[in-house]
Amino acid sequence: LVSYGSGPVQVLMWSQMHGDETTATRAILDVFRFLQAKDVPAELKRKIQTGVTWHFIPMLNPDGASRFTRRNRDGIDINRDALRLQTPEGRILKRVRDSLKADWGFNLHDQSRGTMVNGKPATLSLLAPPYNMERDVNESRGDAMQLTRYLHDQVIGFIPGQIGIYPDDFEPRAFGDNIQKWGTRTILIE
Repeated sequence: LVSYGSGPVQVLMWSQMHGDETTATRAILDVFRFLQAKDVPAELKRKIQTGVTWHFIPMLNPDGASRFTRRNRDGIDINRDALRLQTPEGRILKRVRDSLKADWGFNLHDQSRGTMVNGKPATLSLLAPPYNMERDVNESRGDAMQLTRYLHDQVIGFIPGQIGIYPDDFEPRAFGDNIQKWGTRTILIE
């Protein structure tokens, strides 16, 4: 866990819960480089540091990463371990989320090769996951949906016709869905 800033809003970002999905981990490392860069305007750095406290878990599944496999060393998909918490990685993610009482959570993955938008591969996909089978929208999920829409609108000009929006089917074992249920506004980014 790497933390940065001292703002009142607690943001948790985790990547590479699937060991073979390296893109988000590399993106987090780019964020670290940006935060250390000497050419970043001081005012921007101050806003980043004082508005939010950022918490990063840049590689949740190092065993899977070392073998470039989706699952951990015990052959378990960590993303489907939110209820049983049988993996040490799943227990760590749950414990960190609970201890921070994170306001926002960003579940960072690689873009699935099979995700298409109008017959073209998606470059990016977004989802504010549901917290129940009925796919209800409470305040927390509503906030996540609004931010997801905002992110979509900011990026669409750069990659028109290449942003996927996943169906919001509830997956009761998944971390994103459960972190949303546990009260953290959660957004899946692939």
